[in-house]
Amino acid sequence: MELKRLNIGNLIPGMQNIDIVGNVLRMSKKEFKKDDNQGIMCSILLGDDTGTIRLVLWNNEVDRVEGLKQGDFIRVTGFVKQGPFGSEIRVGRFGKLEKYGQGTRRRVSINEMTEEGAYEIRAALLQIFETSPFYEICPKCGFSLKENESGYVCKTHGSIEPQYAMRVTGIIDDGTGNIRCVMFKETAEKIVGVTTNQAKDIVLREGVSGLFSRARYGEYIFSGKLKKNTYFDRMEFVINSVDEVDVKNEIFLLANSGSG
Repeated sequence: MELKRLNIGNLIPGMQNIDIVGNVLRMSKKEFKKDDNQGIMCSILLGDDTGTIRLVLWNNEVDRVEGLKQGDFIRVTGFVKQGPFGSEIRVGRFGKLEKYGQGTRRRVSINEMTEEGAYEIRAALLQIFETSPFYEICPKCGFSLKENESGYVCKTHGSIEPQYAMRVTGIIDDGTGNIRCVMFKETAEKIVGVTTNQAKDIVLREGVSGLFSRARYGEYIFSGKLKKNTYFDRMEFVINSVDEVDVKNEIFLLANSGSG
């Protein structure tokens, strides 16, 4: 998929695979309820030297802006659509959102990740564990479901017929060390290269090994959080963004931070 780095002033509805860097001018979050659906929406006004545009995030997408504040620069990839107040950027299934530039991201080596927190690393995906990747989620809010004697239950929507999402675990290595990683939903789909529905069909025909033989191994920029898995008593890197290595951005980071 070829991304097109553009200025905000050049964005028009219908554009796909856009790639922009903008300054957060204003942001707000609000809960919504419409018919049988409810959740949270985040609206962010982005600007550069050429104009402004609204970035709209829904439900689980809102987690991506945790810690974001007015004045930060972010890089967004996704598509442009016509919204009720003009053009809007949406990240969609395979888009991304990340802080951009010096001082906004903690780019580290794996051997430097000693405490829980948010990090970005450049590493290679070396291995994926061949365990069943599917788990149940609520079709209305996207959160994991619990199972009881009568079926599946969402803490917000009660008893409900589940949908499925993917969870992929593996090992990443950057030469200084390696760590177990976990990827969920769209991030897992991006690494495997198929949607969850397509993955279920593949597993039925070819088994789990047939699915993971399609995985896109190699070097990426991984962003996420280092957390303690209390059940297994080990540290894991929970990845929320997987990006191709952007040579121009790597040069930017080197020039501004003096480190790789």
